[in-house]
Amino acid sequence: MGVKKLSCRYLFRKVYDKCFELAGFLPVGVCIVIKSKKCGFFGDLSQALNAIRFAEQAGIDCQVCWDKRSLYFDEKQGNNVWDYYFKNSRFTFSRKRNYRLNFRIAYYPSAFGFPGYSGLSVKDSTSYAISKFCILKQNIIDHIESYIRANFTPTVLGVHYRGTDAKAGYESRSTPTVDQMVLLIKKKLSNNQFGSIFLASDDSNAVEILSKTFGSILHFKNCLRSADGSSIHGHYDNGLKGSGYQKGFEVLVDACILSHCDFLLHAGSQVVWFASSKETKLVLWDATFVD
Repeated sequence: MGVKKLSCRYLFRKVYDKCFELAGFLPVGVCIVIKSKKCGFFGDLSQALNAIRFAEQAGIDCQVCWDKRSLYFDEKQGNNVWDYYFKNSRFTFSRKRNYRLNFRIAYYPSAFGFPGYSGLSVKDSTSYAISKFCILKQNIIDHIESYIRANFTPTVLGVHYRGTDAKAGYESRSTPTVDQMVLLIKKKLSNNQFGSIFLASDDSNAVEILSKTFGSILHFKNCLRSADGSSIHGHYDNGLKGSGYQKGFEVLVDACILSHCDFLLHAGSQVVWFASSKETKLVLWDATFVD
């Protein structure tokens, strides 16, 4: 039943995309407007990249427009969440110009695999697309570089601990306990020379325990975190109160800092996908706990 459902969704997506490809042949200007799917930050971003690449292949202009559907919408910051964090939201791929009629058509992207570039692996293709289409705003770059200068040593262990939805088993996710993560970090420290640890986590209890255990070598950003299992962003519950812009800023900055680490201990998430795609030399260590 599951395979049949997936096949139907894949077929629908092929037909859906074909309609947009055909629109590119019309004697009018066409821009597809890539919408938020109301996912977590990097879930939405990965699907937006799929859509941008689709538009690039089809020769259709596109604009990423994450409006009020996005979990990170903040009226104080403007109408397009993508523009809060990235320099460019509109990409020109069509050679057609100067039509009297121009249409903007809403496009809802897919989670199906990224359409790679010729001669590149999927990972290298994704990395290239991030460098090309996800150019950070200067204030975010400055914030990241300032933090790294102040806190990084020559060799850094990155740790991503996912609590909240992973603890709750949402979408069959799982994560080690904090005690298990402590043992895993100690094992990595005993076998490798790390001057510091950078921790990214949505769980305030985990941050407190790991901070007490590893002391001054452990660094982390002052971020919104959950103490009761509620999600930060509200992708499976009501989420924590707070600025949508701040939530997006914090998870993006954490992921970018993780990408600058030498190794990353993790239990899997879209944060890790972005960090390791942005910097393909980042060495990933699976935090699956073995007693």
